[in-house]
Amino acid sequence: DLVGAARLVRDRVRPVRPGALDIEVYSDLQALSWGEPLGPLFREILDDGGGSLRVIDLAADQLRSSNLGVLSLGVVEPLVLSSRPITVEAVVANHSDIAMQGVQGSFSLDGELIRTVEDITLPPQGSTVVTMRLRIDAPGPHHVTFALQPDELTFDDSRTLALSVRDRLRVLLVDGQHAPERLKRATGYLELALDPAVVDGGDDLQSSGFEPVVIDTRRFETLGRELFDYDAIVCADVGGLSPDTAELLAQVVKSGTPLLIFTGPSVTPRAYAEELEPRGLLPARVGAPEGDPSGTADYVSLVLADPPPPSLELFADPRLAVLLQVPVLQWNPLELLGDAKVMAWFADALGHTTPAIVESELGLGRIILVGTTANDEWSLLPRKPATWVPLVH
Repeated sequence: DLVGAARLVRDRVRPVRPGALDIEVYSDLQALSWGEPLGPLFREILDDGGGSLRVIDLAADQLRSSNLGVLSLGVVEPLVLSSRPITVEAVVANHSDIAMQGVQGSFSLDGELIRTVEDITLPPQGSTVVTMRLRIDAPGPHHVTFALQPDELTFDDSRTLALSVRDRLRVLLVDGQHAPERLKRATGYLELALDPAVVDGGDDLQSSGFEPVVIDTRRFETLGRELFDYDAIVCADVGGLSPDTAELLAQVVKSGTPLLIFTGPSVTPRAYAEELEPRGLLPARVGAPEGDPSGTADYVSLVLADPPPPSLELFADPRLAVLLQVPVLQWNPLELLGDAKVMAWFADALGHTTPAIVESELGLGRIILVGTTANDEWSLLPRKPATWVPLVH
């Protein structure tokens, strides 16, 4: 313990040994024992009476070790669904001062080898990313492991990732305009984007991986702790919430459940400011509606923030950016709160912009606020499946 020894010299030896003091340190210069605090300690000792410091490197004639390690292991996709391909990324680091070539690694699923990676090249003190495409058909808990060939330091040669593979994700859609006809509801186009089979019940349509559950605001107020059972919650044109429900919703989001909020004609900005904002459920303060839903006034359309957020990178492709040029006839101006970030803007014909999609974090959860409707009452976005479906997903 070099730090402890240096403190001992300072506190016990130096008081009884005034004058020049010669110190010899025998070390293999490992960073674990030769750390930042040593310099100031020795300087303090030698400033008080003078002397010398000699460091003897016991590892000078030894070959440098070639320690490799797996720094991290993760999945690129935010949702891991059964029978859907995912990309597994392992970050491998070279902790030595020499380049390493021909390194081998292996991916395993639930203890069974599924792929061996040959000829990994690592620069000195550098790292590289090793990827694998994988599809897990069986829902439930699984483990993915990436392992290197054992070296002199074995504890960092492998890393394991625990996955909870889901068949479908339950999404709660809270409808502020519940109506008999699906597309007249505030959540109608959302339900259609999440599960196209709801139109005719067709079993031949491939599952989107979502299971939308639609309820009205009255039912939402009575759910209680059932809110924790959903994987995501969407509020569409919900006028306001009672203090108890707002408090519970804040707890649900803090625990990790994402919340998506669309505004609309039923939204009361004052109620949002009084009940949602103090609990951290609003990324931005909601203003009075602007524009004209009849389409007689100027409209706005979406433009991405710069740089574009990862979840909207699809629309950053110049060939696909035109998909966002869909009229939004009426909207609520949004005034950012706290550390909220703008994901997309509303832009008019003159290039004037105002926040359109804003996000923030609350505990482990994420909140996204969209300043217009989720149906076609204010916006034509839901009528454009090529835009609406990837935007909602």
